[in-house]
Amino acid sequence: MATRRLVGIDGVDTRASAALASGIRSLGATPLAVITAVRERELFRGAPPTLYRRGLRLWRVMQTELAQLPSDQAHVVALRSDHFVQDDRPLAVVRAVRAVVSAVRDHTELPPCARLFPGPDFRCLG
Repeated sequence: MATRRLVGIDGVDTRASAALASGIRSLGATPLAVITAVRERELFRGAPPTLYRRGLRLWRVMQTELAQLPSDQAHVVALRSDHFVQDDRPLAVVRAVRAVVSAVRDHTELPPCARLFPGPDFRCLG
């Protein structure tokens, strides 16, 4: 049996992922919290400055598009974080996960973004 070679990053078939994602237009009322890092140095490590800026703009557009898929969402920028928010702001990630799980279990909406991510280290979007 022939094995299929994955094309992409970290074993993810990015072509198949893109094809699947292109068909998604809405997540309905599914709760979703999106935490966008203010910097993406880790994601674009070693990229020339021009490519870094373009990549950062594209990444932010994709994060915004993701946050717009559900009607129940919280989208926040972690102002003191790089790409791996779970390393830089782990409590924010824990709060987001707990809020989404609670909303699903209790059949309720997410709390307002500013309540979910309080303080000067975060800026709520939309």
